[in-house]
Amino acid sequence: MRRCTERGCATAWLDPAPHPDDLWMAYQAYYTHDENQPPRLPGTLGQQVWAAWKLGYPMPEDGLARLAGAAMLLQPRRRDRALSARLYLPFVPGGRLLDIGCGSGGQLRAMRTLGWDALGLEPDAAALAAARQQGLEVHAGDLTTVRFEADSFDGLSMLHVIEHLPEPAWQLAECRRILRPGGRLLLVTPNVDALGHRWFGADWRGLEPPRHLQLYSPSALAQAVRAAGFEVEQVHSRAAGAARMLRISAQIRAARRRGQAHLDPRRRRLADLRWRLLGLLERSLVALGRPCGEEIVLLGRRPLRS
Repeated sequence: MRRCTERGCATAWLDPAPHPDDLWMAYQAYYTHDENQPPRLPGTLGQQVWAAWKLGYPMPEDGLARLAGAAMLLQPRRRDRALSARLYLPFVPGGRLLDIGCGSGGQLRAMRTLGWDALGLEPDAAALAAARQQGLEVHAGDLTTVRFEADSFDGLSMLHVIEHLPEPAWQLAECRRILRPGGRLLLVTPNVDALGHRWFGADWRGLEPPRHLQLYSPSALAQAVRAAGFEVEQVHSRAAGAARMLRISAQIRAARRRGQAHLDPRRRRLADLRWRLLGLLERSLVALGRPCGEEIVLLGRRPLRS
């Protein structure tokens, strides 16, 4: 990976990168679709109230609703879980939502349950078949092969997708074209400024060559989204997936250094302690506003006036 040294950028990219015509070979045994399980919805009473307050979802008809919502002020991780399960998107009753790279459709099912008219876009044939078997509307291909009409959607989501794209600037411009004025775009992607990357370096799980073609810092992703004509409503890093990312990074480091993926019990306990402490440190820093979480979350909005 090479990295831009311009102030405020810090984008990283794979060099050399696979030719776009050869990218399919890196996905023949891709496994993340199996992990694409739907969030547990609608969540606790407090989470439902928080989603109503923050995103405009219907308020639960429960006498304890406001009390449960107030209790969420002391539970930042549950607050974020309530919003992330709803893709941070302000609620549009019956709104049209496109999940780009939807995998086997777990998020589509969740968003339909919440009242969205949700459909997907997926290039992987196995994941596409699994989604369609569930009765979900999923188009085969990507934004370069499927041309949706302009002003077609109220919301778009790209969950760990943009880092895989050969031409992200073009794809972001296409997202703007197919969104209605005022529509939102959610991006979630690995954070090249993550504490895990700083600690593990080339062993960091988020690098994932050759599938990840570019990685962003929060400021670099915001810059790319603004260049495509969006307003950035929020951008932050999150540590929700830190435990898994750091654990796998530790396994990668152990495999490289010792030539084996499994350590003896004593060394494994020491390695587990290190990554758990690192995860605790990362969550603490993120809670203090430091942009060092494993993931970037960005919510962009197409301006009302072009």
